[in-house]
Parts: sequence; structure tokens; C-alpha cells
Amino acid sequence: MARGVILVVAAVALAGTFAASALADSWHLSQLPESSVEQTLAGVSCPTSSFCLSVGYSFTENRVGTLPLAESFNGSEWTPMTLPAFGGTLDDVSCAGTAYCVAVGAEGLVETYSSGTWEAQLLPVPMLRSVSCVSSTFCVAVGAYEESSIEMYDGSTWSAGPAPPANVQLSAVSCASSTFCLAVGRVAPSNGVEETFAEEFDGTQWRESPTPSLPEINNGFDAVSCPASSHGAFCIAAGISGGQSWETLHGLLETWRGGSWSVQQVSSLQVESPYILLAAACTSSSSCTAGGDYFGALGVEHAVTADETGSTWALAPAPAPQGIEQTQILGADCSPNGSLCLQVGNSYNGSDSAYALVGSEPIAKPPTVTTEAASSLTPTSATLNATVDPNGLEVSACKFEYGTSLSYSASVQCSPPPGSGEGPVAVSALIAGLKANTIYHYRVAATNASGTSYGADHELTTLGPPDFGRCFKVAGEKVGTKTVYHGGFTAASCLKTSETHQGQYEWEREVLKAHFTTTIKELTKVTLTTIKGSQVTCTGETGRGEYTGLKTVGDVVLTLTGCEAVSSKTKCTSTGATAGEIVTQPLEGTLGIDALGTTSASNKIGLDLFPVGRAGPFMAFSCASTTISVQGSIIVPVTANRMLKILTLSVAATKGKQKPESFVGEPADILEESFDGAKPEQAGLVVTMIQTNEEPVEINTVF
Repeated sequence: MARGVILVVAAVALAGTFAASALADSWHLSQLPESSVEQTLAGVSCPTSSFCLSVGYSFTENRVGTLPLAESFNGSEWTPMTLPAFGGTLDDVSCAGTAYCVAVGAEGLVETYSSGTWEAQLLPVPMLRSVSCVSSTFCVAVGAYEESSIEMYDGSTWSAGPAPPANVQLSAVSCASSTFCLAVGRVAPSNGVEETFAEEFDGTQWRESPTPSLPEINNGFDAVSCPASSHGAFCIAAGISGGQSWETLHGLLETWRGGSWSVQQVSSLQVESPYILLAAACTSSSSCTAGGDYFGALGVEHAVTADETGSTWALAPAPAPQGIEQTQILGADCSPNGSLCLQVGNSYNGSDSAYALVGSEPIAKPPTVTTEAASSLTPTSATLNATVDPNGLEVSACKFEYGTSLSYSASVQCSPPPGSGEGPVAVSALIAGLKANTIYHYRVAATNASGTSYGADHELTTLGPPDFGRCFKVAGEKVGTKTVYHGGFTAASCLKTSETHQGQYEWEREVLKAHFTTTIKELTKVTLTTIKGSQVTCTGETGRGEYTGLKTVGDVVLTLTGCEAVSSKTKCTSTGATAGEIVTQPLEGTLGIDALGTTSASNKIGLDLFPVGRAGPFMAFSCASTTISVQGSIIVPVTANRMLKILTLSVAATKGKQKPESFVGEPADILEESFDGAKPEQAGLVVTMIQTNEEPVEINTVF
């Protein structure tokens, strides 16, 4: 009676990398259910540390045929699964969760596991070798027999993707998301030298990803892993490289980082024989494992594992059951948090009895932390937010570090404690005693027995004037013969508070009707002048925009009409616009202080307008054959401390220099103009516009 065997890894991780000293003893055996037939496991997928699914095939009586095989693993025990009555083999499986998995194999066999039920279908392709699913509505499968194929699933239908180039044999695919996949294999050019091959998918199309040229004549990828945590920025591919004879073969590992490939060095602990790598799995860009087999005396194959040790890989033979002559690893996967890794394959004892070899063991990792956006902002306080995944180990410390610089001068504990489970836990902390209208940096930090992780730096800006809002009259209450009010302010500008809270006005930091329009003031014109005197004038202007926050505007587009270059009298026009029409790029803006007054009520306020994200031109156009690009931003002086529905905006400049050029204490915000791509020169824009709001709006500089 044949007995399945599991090969399990126990590599201790420090800061996301495997400890080299643990490699030799890191994998151990675990037993599969007994079987009266020969079995091989070829692929495995672990969406969590308590659910893995492995597939392969078993031989029928007298080895006259094969049947698909599936076994589930809960972290300690294996359970056989009943599949539809189809013959054939399964070569790989991918699970998008514990309730949805897809397995593929020979003759286009696709078996789908959904909420406890298996269904089978055949695609019109001779062979599917690998599959990767990121959800129940997005899967990719690849295969090769005489020609390679790519099959894509959208939640209801499998459809053929673009055919890979001729002579390409695709072996494996891995998707980090629905907008990034990497398929790998080999290509045999006419010169007979077999080379590695890879293709990237960007959510729309596939394109070749050139891999490094290798000196050997026999090269190819057989496995690939792109962890979801890398968001499509990291993958690792495993395979084979060498000459024509088996004595020259050795494993091949290459990393892909943002489109660039790099060959990895593999050092041997106890393996001096030729070897190949057929499986790979990563949970992050610094935590990976691979498996395959090496050739011992007389070419007998034995399973081998390779584990990442910082910047290098170390190779070690995998343990084998007593009396087993040959072993081989064919598939590998790890749970997303790295607490469980499996490597599966087969073993042979001379009597044609197949065994399954699987690898797994908790891999200790520091917490996985993500800093998130702050909430509940006030002038003096804010709530910091983050998620912390303990990765199965008790989080002994969790805090937010914060301050006005990246040195983080203060910290506060997270709440609630993240605990010791698996999966992200939402944590937060209230910080107080902050300065109004000030930028603070913050990040989350969490510690477990395996180390400390730090989240990315985020910024928040505390509330404080100047702000957009509304000063409105509150409803009165009749008390006897008197009308009593309960507003916080005594005048329509909302600058003076009512100590008894019996004022007639209230201030609200919100603009309910957010849209506004602009048009040029009658009998004025627009001029754009460089410091060297080049000038463009326009006779008209219309625009639009909206209030998007307490200090911000967005979706601002200004259209200038009747524009011409003064020197040549030629019309100036933006691409796609009517002749003589210049249209700005979409702009956004933020309030700031142009000049300090004796009190905050007398501060001079401006609105800094710039291209969205401060990227790209402010506007671009051509005057005859001359192309002009205007970069940078302008500060528009605005009227403060008055409720206005209609206001005048006067953008000023003198001799090509904007006035003002900066907010108090901040770098200069200027315009620069470039002609035909030449070195830009400073420029100034002059325009007087009438802005009309949907409702009266005030810019308050006091509260």
C-alpha cells in the first residue's frame, strides 16, 4: 500500500528574510492519507494558513490511465476531495480565497472549486500547465504542447488571449492583480540555443519582457511567483540552465523588479550535484522559497529546496521518507502572511509507488503594517489610523510616531491592541495639543517576537485659517416680545465671537454649493509676458471650478480667447481648440497667506493655482510654428472675511514676474515659459476676472 508523505519547511524569518542557519533543518515530513494507488501532487495554492489545496493525479489500476487528484490541507491534516468523473491529470491550482479555486491540466482540463462544489470543463487547447486567479472574476491560465496558449477568465467565460510568439513554450503564470501578470517559459530560436522567455500583462495587453542572455545553451523557466503584496513590482522565476548533458544542469533563479530582470546567486549547503528548480513561492520581495530536485549517484533524483537568505539563496536537500529512492518537488506556495509554506511533488521506491512530497512550517515574520489617512482633523487634534497584521505572533508593542519632521518627536499607543491573529486589524490613536494650520508627519510601528515593522510616512495638516466657509444668519427664537439668537458670532463677517453665544451669526467650515465660474472684467485684457519681453495677449476669458475642501479648489479650467503673439501678430492656439483659443490644463488650488497683517484678521490671502498634482504644464499652445509650454503656478490674491457671491480676482505681474510670488514662509511659486523646448524663462500672467459662486462664500482668516 502506497503512503503519501508531506515535506514541510520551518524557516525562521527575520525582517522578512529566512535565517541561513535554519535552512538545513527547516523542512520536515508530514503524512498524506493512505492510498492504494500511485499518486503525484503537482501544484498547490494556500490562500490562508488554515486552507491549502493541492492537485495532481493518480494512476488507475495497472497504470492504464490517470485520474485528477485533489487534497486539502488545514495546517495539520490532509483531506482527499472528490472530483468530477473526468480522466486526465491536473498540473496546477490557484485559489482566490478559501471558497474559490481553479485547477488546470492536460487536454485543456479546467476544474473549478466554488463554495464546496467542483465543476469540470474542457477548453479547446491540448495542455494547460499553470493558472493564477486573483478573484472569482479574473484568472489566467497558460500551457504549451506544440504551441503555447494563454487563456483568460472573466467570471463567466474563458477566452483565448493573444498567441505567444512562435517557438515559445509557456510553463507558468502568476498574477499579483488583475492589472499585472507575468507568464514565463522558454523559447528555442533557430540556432538551437534554448533561452528563457517572459511576457507581462498590464490589464489591457501582453508584451514581451526581455530576460538576460545566459552563456549556457539549455535555459528555461518552469515556475514564477508574483506576491500580491508587491503590487506588481516584484516577481521571481525559477527554472533550469546548463548544457546538453544532465551533469551540467543547475537551477536558475531570476528576479523581476519593475521591468528589470536580475539573475540570483544560489549557494549550496549540502548539494554538489547537478540540480533543477521546478517550483517557487514568495510572500514579499524579501521572503521566497523554491524547490526541485538534484541528481545523485547514477542520476537518481532527490528533492531539493532553496530558500532566500537576505540577498542570496541557499540550497539544501529535502528530507525523504525512510527507504525512498527518489523524490521530486513540483509545486510550491505560501499563505500571504508567510506563516505556512508547502512544497509538493512525488517520491519513488522502486515499486512504482508514487508519494506526495509537501513542505510547510510556520515562518515567523514581523507584523505587516500599513499607515492610513488621518481623520477627525481639528486645529489642535487628529485621529491617526493604520492596519496591523500580527502574522500569527503576539504584538507586544504598537504605536504611532508623529511630529513636524521625519524625526517623529512624539508617539502614542495604538488602540485596540492588534493581538496575535492573522489578517489586518484596524488601529487608531487620538493625538492632541497640535498647532493649527501645521503639517505633521506620522507612521505606525508594531513589534512581535520576530521584529519591528514601520509603516510608510504620511502627512496631515491641522485645521486653521484661512478656510472656505459660510457665515450665515441663524434663526431667531421668540421669547416674549424679544427675538433671541443662539449664534456664535456677533457680525456678518464671523470675526468676533459672542461670549454668551447669543450672536445672530454662525460660522460653518463648508461650502454647500461648490461650483463657480469666471469671466474677464470688461475693457481689460490678458497678458502673458516673459522677463525678456516676449508677450502674448488675449481679449477674453471664461472659466469654471469648484470648492473641493476647506482650503482647496479643483477642476479649474480657464479658457482664454482672442490670443495672439504681439511680435508676430499670429494667433496662439492650444491643441484641439478654436484658433486664438488657449485652454489651461485642469488646475487645482490651495489657500495661503500672502502677507502677515498686524492681526490674523488683516492677513493678506491668496489662492495658489497649479496643474493637478503639480505635474505637467499650466498651459500649452502654439503661435504659428512656435510651440510654447507654460509651467508652474500663479498666486491669485483673494478677498477675505466677507461673504461674497461675486468677487473680483486680480492676477498681477510686473516685467514678467508674478506678484506675489510666494506664500509667507514657503518657496516661490512662479510661472516659466519655454519656446520650442528651449530653456524656460520666468513669466508673469496678468488678468482681472469676475468670479461668480453658486452661493456666497467667505474666506475666514480668524476662525
